Amino acid sequence: MVNLLKVEEALELKNNVLIDTRTPKEYNESHIPGAINAPILSNDERHIIGLLYRKNGSEAAIEKGKEIFIPRIGEYLKFFKQHKDKNLIVYCSRGGMRSKVITEILEKGNYKAIQLENGYKAYRNYILNKLNNYHVKPRLIVIHGLTGTRKTKIIQKINMPKIDLEGIAQHRSSLFGGIGLIPRNQKMFENLLFHEFKKLENTKYIIIEGESRKVGNSIIPEKIYQAMKGGLHVKIECSMNMRINHIVEEYLNTPEKIEQVKQVIPKLKQSLTKKIVDELMQQMENRQYNQVTETILIRYYDPKYSFSLDEIKYDLVIKNDDINQTIIELIKFIS
Repeated sequence: MVNLLKVEEALELKNNVLIDTRTPKEYNESHIPGAINAPILSNDERHIIGLLYRKNGSEAAIEKGKEIFIPRIGEYLKFFKQHKDKNLIVYCSRGGMRSKVITEILEKGNYKAIQLENGYKAYRNYILNKLNNYHVKPRLIVIHGLTGTRKTKIIQKINMPKIDLEGIAQHRSSLFGGIGLIPRNQKMFENLLFHEFKKLENTKYIIIEGESRKVGNSIIPEKIYQAMKGGLHVKIECSMNMRINHIVEEYLNTPEKIEQVKQVIPKLKQSLTKKIVDELMQQMENRQYNQVTETILIRYYDPKYSFSLDEIKYDLVIKNDDINQTIIELIKFIS
């Protein structure tokens, strides 16, 4: 009989390492932040066992799992030697066979292993419950500005309590926002967001970027979004030329990103005319990236976002001609 630990206790346990025994595919989709993936089965192996379970039942599936895993137990356990002095909290999808087997093996090897009760499913229920009832204690300093004013760069660079929503979502929250990134799904966004707020819950304030309710395809939980609306609001402004330079530097600095931009531009036909989109595509072929960026800012981004930005009452407006000076002014304001 293995030792079981509830999610709340597991997350508070000192000197611990979370071990995710699910497949790499399951882990990559979403996991407990900080957990190490130590899969019993590969993606293909789990698929095979799933088919066998549906066709011949659980006993046949378990036997096949043993056949696959038992020969490599020794090699598998070598991975854990570096964590010999830690509390190993082992989980799978629902606290079933995979995590139980590994916990038993680790216990026999004199490791301090504990199975997470009800597995990752219990963790997700815990996160959803926490976010639905979450009270943001620190005051939020919310950074706003038109596209290209380097709001995210300011947040990344400032040495103060901060949460980078776009970094968590791996999306810049716009039509072109996924360029050069692999966006996270809603589950992983929520996991990481709660983790970040939890780390900073005893600070006086948190700097965060102003967003609509959605960051890419990820939705900001209602309680956090309301706390953002009730925060102190700072607007960043800078010249059109600087905005163009910032965007070209970030979005058009590799051949891969340039190709991705070319794939997104035709989607602007819904907002701009076919003639303008054709001109943009020709300018892309001619490497006239500044002209492309200026047109998209003036005709698409600025009309789309200016109205909502104008509705906000700002506590501070900063002209961001120099990012270091902007950070100094922001620090003074917060102090």
